[in-house]
Amino acid sequence: MPVLARIRPFELDAEGHPRAFTLTSPGRRVAATVVPALGGVLSSLLLDGYGELLYRAADFGQPEPGEWTGRAPVLWPVVGRTYPLVPTADTDPASLRLGWRNSDGAWPMPIHGFARSLPWKMTSMSANYEVATLDVELTDSAESRRFYPHAFELRATWTVDDYGVEQAVRIYSREALRFGLGNHLTLAVRDEAAFDSITLRTSSDARLAVNRFGLLDETKITVGARDGVPLSEPWTCNGALIGGRDGWVEVRQAAGPIVRVSHTVTDSLSLGRPEDHLFVLYGRRDRGFYCPEPWLGRPNGLQTGKGCVNLPRATPFGWKMRIDLEGL
Repeated sequence: MPVLARIRPFELDAEGHPRAFTLTSPGRRVAATVVPALGGVLSSLLLDGYGELLYRAADFGQPEPGEWTGRAPVLWPVVGRTYPLVPTADTDPASLRLGWRNSDGAWPMPIHGFARSLPWKMTSMSANYEVATLDVELTDSAESRRFYPHAFELRATWTVDDYGVEQAVRIYSREALRFGLGNHLTLAVRDEAAFDSITLRTSSDARLAVNRFGLLDETKITVGARDGVPLSEPWTCNGALIGGRDGWVEVRQAAGPIVRVSHTVTDSLSLGRPEDHLFVLYGRRDRGFYCPEPWLGRPNGLQTGKGCVNLPRATPFGWKMRIDLEGL
């Protein structure tokens, strides 16, 4: 007999007791929790038979100095770092400050943007015999204009089915906008032995190195990883893959599921160049996490205008990320 997907609202045991929503697939195989008020973040991803997949899932306590917050936050309107002065070979990294400027002024810009730090609003939810969905929204405010002096609407739909979870983001504005977009998916690795057993597979055949400023070098380096490479390869924990519009990466743990990540532009396809569909890879063996991050755009794109989306006024734009779970 068919079973409905379900959605369970509840209050987090965190400051302010923000409301969270757990979306469970019809077969009860996948459950994802989204917290609109805390950056619209995907805060937990559970797979039946395995358990939690995300690092620092549902842990909204103050992280230790230098610790990454984890989970899977949306990145907007920048991915990575943004500098008002483009660094050169002679620049001291310690002298750089994050931010951007144009002919109208100058603004700060935190790493990965501000959308992950502002409260989103839940607008609707639904469940049927195939999926559970949750719609959330972020619009410009006095707080957002401290960093980005533009009117905008960000609408995101989280969808959970028996095979995984998807985040579809749509952007609207009466103004021309420049931005990058992505998600900082952070997978938990249960112990150091498990980290050593992880392999990475990808459809990509080229990668870019990350330089000392956190920016990407332009020299393409050939990759052969369709059959998998271990995370002992240094670039797998600090590098970027050029995925193209149909690209994917798979993270395989010996005693865990296969996590496949893909992303693409869904509306205004010509505005997202294939070479700007990236998977940025970052891992910490000592901290127990691995990040196969889908990015549309490049660090410093907001400042340079290169490696970003330049959206004409009144033009809708859409992007989606998909996380497929296999193996259990």
